Order: sequence, then C-alpha cells, then structure tokens
Amino acid sequence: MNRREGDTALASLYRRDMTTTDRLRAAAAARAALREGRVRALRAEHGFSQRELAEAVGVHESALSRWESGERVPRTEAAARLALVLRALESAEVV
Repeated sequence: MNRREGDTALASLYRRDMTTTDRLRAAAAARAALREGRVRALRAEHGFSQRELAEAVGVHESALSRWESGERVPRTEAAARLALVLRALESAEVV
C-alpha cells in the first residue's frame, strides 16, 4: 500500500458504525495511548504530520497538538475515531 492509498484508508475508517460499548472502549484506549505518548510515536514512525493525522481523525491540527501535549483530552467521539486510525496505523504497512 502506498502513502496515498494509506491516507484514503485512514480517512474512511472512522465512518464505520460502532456500538456504544465499542466506542467507549476505543476512546479509553486512545486516551491511554495519548497519556503514554504512543500517539506521537506511532505518527512519527509512520511518517505522518500532525496535520495529516488530524485530517484522518476529522479534527483540527491544533486539537491533535493539544492532545499530544497533554493540554486537552479528546471527547469520546474524537477519541474513538483516533483509536480506529491508530489501530489502522499499527496494522498497516504505510510507506
């Protein structure tokens, strides 16, 4: 999968229907990843800028920056979308 295909796959992931329980679990996992600094590490490992990851999640770049710095915590919906994108990053080979 090339970089452009990876971007499209990531952007479309968060449109999936999720149950409330799945959404809450995903949000908790994303918040834990933010606290532990894994979001920034994964983003850098796969060569994504904050802007690119923010677009894939559907938030403004400044929101992602605040989440990564620990200044803010994402709301449940945004955290659930972030978790889906992170899961895709962890399982995909994006070049």
